[in-house]
Amino acid sequence: MTVCIATIHHDQDDKRCLITASDRRLSPYGGHFSQDGAVVKFSNIHPEWLVMFASDASEAVSLLDAIWKAMRGLKRNVRQEVVKRCRIAYMPANS
Repeated sequence: MTVCIATIHHDQDDKRCLITASDRRLSPYGGHFSQDGAVVKFSNIHPEWLVMFASDASEAVSLLDAIWKAMRGLKRNVRQEVVKRCRIAYMPANS
């Protein structure tokens, strides 16, 4: 089982930061083998955005690559535009 948790913390001065937690277990080959501490399950996709993933790391690599390409040249750094680009990376029009 993979755990990926994120929350936004507001301090007393109303400054915000993102707090994340995830396991680091790698379970290739359908989970028949596993190793703790093997991978980090988040990645920067933009200077102001990161993604967390819950999957076999080998499956996530190709998706992360597509997301990095989709995020290149992002002008409007707003949630809707980031979601749109991630959707396009996940479900390309030609698939």
